[in-house]
Amino acid sequence: PESPLVNAWQCWVGMEAERLVDGERARVTQDTDPSPGVEAAMRRIIEENRGRDGLFWYYLADEPECRNLSPGYLRRQYELIKRLDPYRPVLIISESTAYMGCADIVAPH
Repeated sequence: PESPLVNAWQCWVGMEAERLVDGERARVTQDTDPSPGVEAAMRRIIEENRGRDGLFWYYLADEPECRNLSPGYLRRQYELIKRLDPYRPVLIISESTAYMGCADIVAPH
């Protein structure tokens, strides 16, 4: 996401917890709720982007199986996003069926 070419059309917003809040990396591997800091950051991002033209999806995780991310943690993030913005899909890039139910779109590379 640091490269301008990765999201050149600004059509998605990243919701990767460990990028939103320093120190969340250990927590995202556990079957627990996102920290209050992550929840606050997600709420702020969704509010800032509400009604934005050209926003197609929220990007939750890239290959979570390679980083041992907890499906339970990601599911809780997904549920929060859907409560706050039920009209935009959530995307995870994964080849693992463990993450079904954590996003509207689970796509392989």
